[in-house]
Amino acid sequence: MKNFYSFFNITIQAGEIYRINNYSHYITLLSSTGAQNVMISIGGQAMQELPFGLSVELPQDENFTYLEFKNNELLAVTITFSLSSGAVSDNRNVVNGTVVVNPSANTFVTPAALAVAIGAPVAPAIVANPGRREVIIQNNGANPVWAGDINVDGANNRGVLIPIGGTVILSTEAEIYLRSTGGASTASYAELER
Repeated sequence: MKNFYSFFNITIQAGEIYRINNYSHYITLLSSTGAQNVMISIGGQAMQELPFGLSVELPQDENFTYLEFKNNELLAVTITFSLSSGAVSDNRNVVNGTVVVNPSANTFVTPAALAVAIGAPVAPAIVANPGRREVIIQNNGANPVWAGDINVDGANNRGVLIPIGGTVILSTEAEIYLRSTGGASTASYAELER
């Protein structure tokens, strides 16, 4: 009697071809520790890549009696897969790496006011901050201020204009340069951090 469902967790050594004898219709690769896709031959067909999460179903009324997996990496690879007579649904949500969905803690930081010169900036007025979500910049001086990268220049409309008394909110982690037009100015800023 054939199995309707079989679950496997196997380790394949570097360069090894691993054979499984099993009468099935459907295969799903559930996980792989390798950096590359594992290779598979279904019932003696040519080796093909089998990417993580991929399922292969044979045409109706066709089944395979064996599978061969090949590890082309220099280290051993462990794979987990299922074989079945019908479709296998994997409703798990697997995410690799760090995912910030809704950070629970935010910090509001208000550093000292900035003097803004009219000359080309040589250093950022606001340093890069990978923990920053937003920065709020207010021009509280007597002249217009421009915000942008190191090439910020109000005379050539390079950057974002912050008029006298005006405010701009930027969603960036990058460094921010400020430059005044018509004379020196001052600006204050606040950062919303994760």
